[in-house]
Amino acid sequence: MNVATTARWWSAMAIGALYGLAFSLVIYLAKGGPTSGDAQYVIPIGIVTGGLMGLFIVMWAFKAI
Repeated sequence: MNVATTARWWSAMAIGALYGLAFSLVIYLAKGGPTSGDAQYVIPIGIVTGGLMGLFIVMWAFKAI
């Protein structure tokens, strides 16, 4: 999956959220997973950040919106 010039904004956000989820899971597990007390917000913030990055890539790089 990748974001192309023909991608719609909601599709780009979904792809970005999936990449954000994957990246945040790596960080979450590296910090100790459920045993770590400071890793509880890593996954939701990763999903939101990934979705926003996907949207901004479509908006600014491809000027599709």
